[in-house]
Amino acid sequence: VAVCALVGAAQRGKPTARQFRQRLLVELRPVTLQNCTLERIGSANDGGYLMCANLLGNVQSAYSYGIGPADDWGCAISLRYDVPVHQYDCFSRVEVSCPGGQTMFHKECIGPRTEVIESRVFDTLSRQVFRNGDVGKTLVAKIDVEGAELASLLATSDGVLNRIDQLAREIHGTDRHFLELVR
Repeated sequence: VAVCALVGAAQRGKPTARQFRQRLLVELRPVTLQNCTLERIGSANDGGYLMCANLLGNVQSAYSYGIGPADDWGCAISLRYDVPVHQYDCFSRVEVSCPGGQTMFHKECIGPRTEVIESRVFDTLSRQVFRNGDVGKTLVAKIDVEGAELASLLATSDGVLNRIDQLAREIHGTDRHFLELVR
């Protein structure tokens, strides 16, 4: 049904937002991983993300984008796997703590390029990994930055993306760019 609607929309012009959502839902399919023990890491609600917990043993450093008032995911990763977690958020007013963990707060956001917008610093994932001395390390990342996920990830080099064992992210939006990213 979604395919027919899209063919008709393509013949008539630009697909509607609903048609993009339908396409996205066709692309997103549950997959059973034989070697994955799914576990929610972080809090029980917002701030917790499903990951293959048993496959994170080789992680050497973590990146948590979009902190807000807490970083339950970053703290859990740091404590459980004994790795440093780089927390990035240029909108957060307070540095969040993780007693016993190795968290480093950066008052900076992730973006598709290096820039300052309304006195907030944005930089690329590739540059942040380089600055932190994590090039070549096995990484895990969480990104929940209210819509900037797509442009930031598309601007990231394949070399850095290939170092990320698992990437937990939220999808904000359902336009053609998000469909391309999922594909």
